[in-house]
Amino acid sequence: DGINWTVMNTPTIASTKRGGALCYSPELGLFVQLIKDTVVAQQSQALISIDSSNWRLINVPGNSTTHNWNDVAWSSSLGLFAAVSGSVSDVPGSGTTNTQMIMTSPDGQNWTLRTAIANNNTFVWESIAWSPALGRFVAVGLGANTGGRNYSMSSTDGINWTGAITPNGTGY
Repeated sequence: DGINWTVMNTPTIASTKRGGALCYSPELGLFVQLIKDTVVAQQSQALISIDSSNWRLINVPGNSTTHNWNDVAWSSSLGLFAAVSGSVSDVPGSGTTNTQMIMTSPDGQNWTLRTAIANNNTFVWESIAWSPALGRFVAVGLGANTGGRNYSMSSTDGINWTGAITPNGTGY
């Protein structure tokens, strides 16, 4: 009813980890929650559940240095989850670039890294959504070596991405 809430137990995770974005697939009957880690080089993880009462911890691609997964979305049309990442290695001044900042999964359990847009800048992708009306994923984030320019990228299949510069600002 949205008024009365029940606390559910989840698998024990390290104290350096915290729950992140949550998404639900009605077609799969599956919740996916990304786990964020504050310690460098820890295995990236997610929680999955079919009933919101019993959760299973799974490993996903990357680690907290290369991939700190920020957001996840579900496309009913594609039958696909897509998640976006920011990482320690993409912080301004780090001198490194990681272009595989997207992961996709048809089942919420098996994930594949995908290449985001790249144009000699590093990006911290913050948010992703699926638009049924447009038939595409759209992700937004900050270009780290661009003087604070915001960027967006979109994909009609979750695999191939194109980008655009959005209005200047200090990030999302």
